[in-house]
Amino acid sequence: MTLKRIIFPVSPEGRDALSACLFDAGAGAVEEQDEGLSTYAETTEALEQQLDAHSVFRAHCAAAALDFSLGAVRIEDVTNDWQQTWQSALKEVALTQNLRLIPVQQPDAAQQIYSDAIYFLPDASFGSGDHATTQLAARRIENLVQQGHQQIFDVGTGNGVLALVAVHAGATEVLASDIDEIAIRSARKNIELNQMQKAIRLLPGSADVDEGSFDLVVANIATTTLLDLKVALIQRVNAGGYLLLTGILAEDGDSVAQAYAEQGCTEEERHELDGWVLLVLRKSRSSA
Repeated sequence: MTLKRIIFPVSPEGRDALSACLFDAGAGAVEEQDEGLSTYAETTEALEQQLDAHSVFRAHCAAAALDFSLGAVRIEDVTNDWQQTWQSALKEVALTQNLRLIPVQQPDAAQQIYSDAIYFLPDASFGSGDHATTQLAARRIENLVQQGHQQIFDVGTGNGVLALVAVHAGATEVLASDIDEIAIRSARKNIELNQMQKAIRLLPGSADVDEGSFDLVVANIATTTLLDLKVALIQRVNAGGYLLLTGILAEDGDSVAQAYAEQGCTEEERHELDGWVLLVLRKSRSSA
C-alpha cells in the first residue's frame, strides 16, 4: 500500500482526546492543522486501526452529546513530491539544552557527526521528531544519564531518537525495541545515520524482548499500552532505578501514576508540555 494521509476534521476542543485515541490505535505521529488532525499509515492494517479508533471516538462523543464538529474523514495518497516538500520544510530544533535535532533528506547527508547534534531521516509516519513527549523524555534522559544512570532501555523506540539521546548523554548500554517493523526500519536508519550501530542494540519486540534489568527504562507510547505493560516495564527496572513514562495526556497523568504506584513505584516528578505529561517514577530499592 502507498503511504496514506488521513485527515480527521475536529474542533480544537476535541483534538487532545481524539489525538490520544489515534495514538492508542498505533499512530506514530498526529499533526494538528486548521481543520483538525492528520495521521499517516503505511499499511492497510494501520489505516483500518486509525479509522476504527475514529469511529469509536465518534460514538463516544454522540453518547455524551459532545459536539466536536466531527466532519467526514478524508484519505489521500502521499506522493513523493509531497514527502519531499514536507521534509524540506522541517527545521533544526533544540531537543534538549545540549542537543540539536537536525532533519536530513538523504541517508548520506550527515557528513560530519557533532557531539551536540542528532541527525534523523524524517518519516511522516513518525512525525518531525520534536513532539512534546519526545522533548520531555529527551531532557530527563539526558539529566539522569549524566547523573550516573548508564543502562537504558527504550521501549517503543519509534524513530530511535530517544535511544540516540541516551548515547549522546553518555550511556554505556542502550537497548531499543519496538513491535512495529516500520519503526524498527526507521530507527535502524537513524542509528546508522548517526554512526551509533555499536552503541545501540535494536531488537523487534516489546518490554519482554530482554530479560535483563536497567537503570532507566523509557516508554513514550500510548496510555493504554503503558497500563497494559506496567508489570513488564517495572520488571525491567533495577531496584532503585527510574521509569520515564510519556505519551500521556495531562488529564490521564493521575490514573497512570496510581496504576504504577500500586505496583510499588513512587512518582518523583511530573513535567508537562503542550497538554502532555512525563511521569518520572522510581522503583523501590527493596524490590526484587
